[in-house]
Amino acid sequence: MTAERVKMAALAPDICHRRPVFEKLYSDIRNNLLKLFHGEKDEYTTVVVSGSGTSANETVLSSVMGSNKKVLLISNGEFGDRLKNIISCYGIGLNLVEYKWAEYPDLTEIENELKIDKDISLISIVYHETSTGRCMSTGDYAGW
Repeated sequence: MTAERVKMAALAPDICHRRPVFEKLYSDIRNNLLKLFHGEKDEYTTVVVSGSGTSANETVLSSVMGSNKKVLLISNGEFGDRLKNIISCYGIGLNLVEYKWAEYPDLTEIENELKIDKDISLISIVYHETSTGRCMSTGDYAGW
């Protein structure tokens, strides 16, 4: 079920990460990501994470959170539970708003959490909860 061109690309020899051709490719990818998200080089940087989505989530959560700050985690499925485990593992402050699988989060409850706790510096939610098939589109939370 994989396209022929993808199969052929997978058969190509590895590129050593110490070679100039790799460095150029890596740099181009990072610069193109900035363009894609309209980020200015002097204000933003990009990081390429070689791993699963969970690996990328762990990279972000373990890197950006200060010791006196908290995450507001809006959890409504298996991958929300994974985020909770990652946050707990790193000893990051956590405010958890939990919903049943496939249940939409309550915007009022979330707003109240933000009003009550001024130490919250990051809101985390799984945009596409594949364990339930739920996708949080912009139309779901137009008021955010």
